[in-house]
Amino acid sequence: MCLETLEHVDLEETVPVYIEKMEELSLKTVFISLPDQDHKDNKQHLWTPTEDVINNLWGNKKNFSVEYHEYNSPDDVPPNWLIYYEV
Repeated sequence: MCLETLEHVDLEETVPVYIEKMEELSLKTVFISLPDQDHKDNKQHLWTPTEDVINNLWGNKKNFSVEYHEYNSPDDVPPNWLIYYEV
């Protein structure tokens, strides 16, 4: 499980390493959430998760699924992408 973390590390170099480590540690299913928030709007984010980026990173995984969730929150919680797949 990796929640709201990968957008804080380098997409090209670090994200693939983290994905590999998650898969090595996984018993069966990997669950990842990423905010739908442009990195220009949040200076802590190094890249912007989009459906195309998500499909490029995980689309070929076994039983891959991506869901989009919006929240009615008074705290301005951004929508997020929920990614599931089997190892």
